[in-house]
Amino acid sequence: MPTANYSVVVQPTNTAGYSPIPNCTYFNVLKKTTTNFQVQHKRCDDGVPVKLDVNVSLDWIAWSHN
Repeated sequence: MPTANYSVVVQPTNTAGYSPIPNCTYFNVLKKTTTNFQVQHKRCDDGVPVKLDVNVSLDWIAWSHN
């Protein structure tokens, strides 16, 4: 990307058994740079990070705001 001013949407592609808790969870995009971004698995109710039980593959799409 030309700058870190972009949006990203991620979607897990292997959706079975990656979360060790029964609560609602989501994947949060953070630390965006021009060459990469990080994704963190979090609880919906309080945003606390949750470790995964297994590796997860993510599909993603990014678009620039420029």
